[in-house]
Amino acid sequence: MKKLLLLSSIAAILIAASFGITEKANAQTTSTLVHYWNFNTLVAASRPVPNINADYSVLSANSAYLEYYVLPGTSSSWAAGNNGGDQVDPVGNTATVDSNARNGAVAGNAMRCRNPLDSAELRWHIPSTGFTNLVVTYLLESSSTGSGDSTQIFSYSVNGGTTWKTTGMTVNGANVDTLDVTDNAQYQGSSFGVVKITFGSDLTVNNNPELIFRITFRGNTHLLSGNNRFDDFTLDGVGNAGPPPPPPDVITMITPVSGSIFVPGQKTLISFHASSTTGNNRTIKFSTDSGKTYPTTLGIVTDAGDSTYTWTIPITPTTQGFVSVTDDSGVTAKVGPFIIYPIPANNLIVQYWAFNTLNTTYKAPNVPNLPADFAAPGTPQGYIQYVLLHNPSKSWAGYIDNVPGDTVDAHLGAWPGNGLRVRNPTDSMELHFVIPTKGFKGITLSYALQASSTTGPQVEHFTYSIDGGQTWIAKGITVNGSKQDTLDVTQSQYQQSAAPGAPYGHVTIGFDTVTSMDNNPGFVFRIVFGDTATGGTSGNNRFDNLTVSAASVVKSSSVNEPTQVQQQFNITPNPAVDNISFSNPFSSAVSVSVLDMTGRVVLESNESASHIVVNTSMLAAGSYYVRVQSEATGAEQEAKFIKQ
Repeated sequence: MKKLLLLSSIAAILIAASFGITEKANAQTTSTLVHYWNFNTLVAASRPVPNINADYSVLSANSAYLEYYVLPGTSSSWAAGNNGGDQVDPVGNTATVDSNARNGAVAGNAMRCRNPLDSAELRWHIPSTGFTNLVVTYLLESSSTGSGDSTQIFSYSVNGGTTWKTTGMTVNGANVDTLDVTDNAQYQGSSFGVVKITFGSDLTVNNNPELIFRITFRGNTHLLSGNNRFDDFTLDGVGNAGPPPPPPDVITMITPVSGSIFVPGQKTLISFHASSTTGNNRTIKFSTDSGKTYPTTLGIVTDAGDSTYTWTIPITPTTQGFVSVTDDSGVTAKVGPFIIYPIPANNLIVQYWAFNTLNTTYKAPNVPNLPADFAAPGTPQGYIQYVLLHNPSKSWAGYIDNVPGDTVDAHLGAWPGNGLRVRNPTDSMELHFVIPTKGFKGITLSYALQASSTTGPQVEHFTYSIDGGQTWIAKGITVNGSKQDTLDVTQSQYQQSAAPGAPYGHVTIGFDTVTSMDNNPGFVFRIVFGDTATGGTSGNNRFDNLTVSAASVVKSSSVNEPTQVQQQFNITPNPAVDNISFSNPFSSAVSVSVLDMTGRVVLESNESASHIVVNTSMLAAGSYYVRVQSEATGAEQEAKFIKQ
């Protein structure tokens, strides 16, 4: 009997223990988001870098923050290097796999920590009051394996930074306190990878208002370049702090993109993501002074969540354009700067790339075409192709990204912003510049150029095509005034390494007496890179302000000049001053083009209304005609008017 009772007692204990284990496991898997940085509102910061508050915290406001800590005794000239010196700034992150995004945050920005390995460290103040079973998670991307930081070293403090611990930590499941950011492909190039850190059996991190998590850096080269990029940094824990408050009201701008170039009459989308639930009426305003004032209300969007608004660009010249969106509760987001460029009657810029909207790394073979930031009205938009050649070597690792730009050869009010960096291009790729020249003649190209060093690509070889890239011609090309088809980029004016922070050099490409690229929709210019030093596995060329210019416009029937315009619909007023209006002659959406008497398009738009109004205030006095084409059938009608 005693034996039976003993067995029953043991069974009861085992059952209870089993339930206890289950309850404990369930408790550990029911975690709460304690703190979260998504960096979507991050702006560039130079030394001293201010504290960066968490975008969300279940504890009191501003209780969690990131401290960019500069070690005592650091020289005042520290890290004044070629990648922006010691600072943090935003960098794009479009990662969608394992994003660790919370609270409905969109991809948006990540934080780039530049040149940090000399005398700086990141200290994440993450109080854990009320929580246990802590897990730190973040996304990481390293700029390269050859420069900057190769290792992250982790430690933590339970007493506000007085002392630091490393024992018992796990990094991605391994019992270590470091992370090799060059060893794992998921952290390199254009990919963000997940880092997950726990604190082992150290119970002093739990329910601790003074907890700090620290990251220091160790590099494999010099201290003046390279960076690590962070996104979606979170602290999760298990606790009884009560249910988390609702996510804060946030509006995130999607378009327009900073650095865009617009022309009056152009239609563009203002789009944004809104997580706010208290103010569904969102007022959209326009500023010409970098957001200091917003005197112009564009409209009000009443939809909740993601929204768009179609904006017709006004005749308001500015290089400091901003758009803001504000909801009923006062939550505001803004984006800019961008450029509004009224096209003069004597415009001779055919295509222009400022590259200021290039904010993403693209790795081959997934490099998209890069459209021109500006194309003359009536001329198809040009684009740059990153063309892969056959049988690339196994060592080839080409891609493109952005790099600090310059004002050399800048146009339309563009600022230094970004340039285009073409990495390791000599082995198996070339650049094709598809540049339609409809309506123009006397074509020249110019661009700003910088080479990373003399050990990278040493020569640029030039050819062109007049048949869309089927055949290539080198005859008749001039480079910086000399009859030749190559450029030696090891010359000092193009060498970034000769003086860190040195300006780009100027390159001008002419075509001597060649006229076959005039008024040619199939004109393509090609650059092939030559390299005898590195075999194509290192080095880069950087481009900015690529401009296609003309000596004059084409005045002939070759640009579809009508011999006689028949009045097929009625334009009022005629003569016109600031605008014209007319009834849509088709029962469908239409494309509307305003042409001068040479047949050159000076204004164009897409319309769907039954009554159409066109702003003509920017046109010079003279005679014009309007061509309306049905988007459904392709049928056209025309009418003439006079601008006073």
